[in-house]
Amino acid sequence: MSDFLSTIAAGLMSTLNLSIPRTVNGKAVSVPVLGGVKVGVSGEKWMSGVLTEIFRYADGGIFYDVGINLGQTLIKVKTLAPDMKYVGFEPNPSCVAYLDALVSSNRWKNIKVVPAGLSDSDGVVPLYGSDGTDPESTIVAELRSEGQKTVKFVPVFRHESIEGVVLDGRVSVLKIDVEGAELEVVRSLQGLIERDRPVIIMEVLPNRQENELKARRSKEMVGMISGFGYSFYRIMKTEADTYRGIAPVSDVGDYTDSVMKDHVFVPTEQVDAIGKVLTVLAG
Repeated sequence: MSDFLSTIAAGLMSTLNLSIPRTVNGKAVSVPVLGGVKVGVSGEKWMSGVLTEIFRYADGGIFYDVGINLGQTLIKVKTLAPDMKYVGFEPNPSCVAYLDALVSSNRWKNIKVVPAGLSDSDGVVPLYGSDGTDPESTIVAELRSEGQKTVKFVPVFRHESIEGVVLDGRVSVLKIDVEGAELEVVRSLQGLIERDRPVIIMEVLPNRQENELKARRSKEMVGMISGFGYSFYRIMKTEADTYRGIAPVSDVGDYTDSVMKDHVFVPTEQVDAIGKVLTVLAG
């Protein structure tokens, strides 16, 4: 009977539109459920910890979020720094529709959701994923995982093509989570990174020895950021996935454990100042 009821409940959830009250970082959040799609608010617990420390340093400015998905990071930003300006990029229209509901349901202000991805050229590209809102969707065909077929065709732009429309100040924090397309995003944002010198939070997926393309792309991307004058830190986590601190590293991407994939990149000239605010552990 319990399995039967669970099946009925799942079927109802897939058709109903409603909102669920949750608490994140001590703040009330209304979580929409749209046709069975719902953002998870309990994952990536470490993100709240690292953002809390970064916001003590990067007070003000704009939070740039490249790869919003369903708004996991958006929720953390708005519960920790409600007045901070937020600009996010998400090419998946299914995710964008959900984000509109999330923002409206919570009446958040100072938010721009750009329904496009960032790349090193303007155009329309395939988005590969396993379902409509797959958080591991990628625009890099060679890096898609088994079972990820073309979900949609989506727009991508060079940052310089749309910067005048979406940006109205200095970017102080830049988050990049684009499932293997980091190289194109960094190329696109080179001018902004060199000008604004934001603190960068980036997921860099582990290099696989059998994937020479992934290793080459990762090495080129890391080389570019190093050339911009940045120092690399790995976000260290507890077994409960909470934040421990950041540790200096040189092996960005050169590992096999996905727990090690999340990083903070700091402008070298800001290392001493930010080290007084962030918890820096021994490397």
